[in-house]
Amino acid sequence: MYGDSEDPVQYRYALMIGSACWDIVFPERVGPAFQNHLRAMRHMLDKLKATFKVGLGGNVDIYWHSGFSLHLHVAAQKTGYENSKSLKYMSYFRSQYLYGKQVELLKEVGNITLLDFMHTTYLSGHHYRLGDARHAMPHLNQRLLYYYYPHRTYSTKASNNIQIGRHQIFI
Repeated sequence: MYGDSEDPVQYRYALMIGSACWDIVFPERVGPAFQNHLRAMRHMLDKLKATFKVGLGGNVDIYWHSGFSLHLHVAAQKTGYENSKSLKYMSYFRSQYLYGKQVELLKEVGNITLLDFMHTTYLSGHHYRLGDARHAMPHLNQRLLYYYYPHRTYSTKASNNIQIGRHQIFI
């Protein structure tokens, strides 16, 4: 995992994680106020911090990728959307509520960097798949990372690797 060196701290690793969309769409799995989601999120972050050397003095930085907004008007462009069970839970309120709770939890846990894309994606409905309120097209992630985190280099490989500082991130 650490390469050929005997000193793993000379390498830095970035772990990008996040969860939002499916927890908004299927509330029976997470509880009415997302309590199961938030409990699982805290447990996961605590375990990651206990397992890896995180933050200053460590070699792993953890990034939380915020959820994207959900675009019901994009789903409406496809016939039959009105009967989708999942659409009835995709609301501005639910996504904002979960986003706010996640931000609060990240502050409590500490040493986790928020990649905050929630508000920007409200202006990005045209970057979602036609008839799909949940899934943005792949290039949206690249555009957002480029716009908000411009101090990195792109790889020309087809895998869309990017580098932020000394971190290699695979998209």
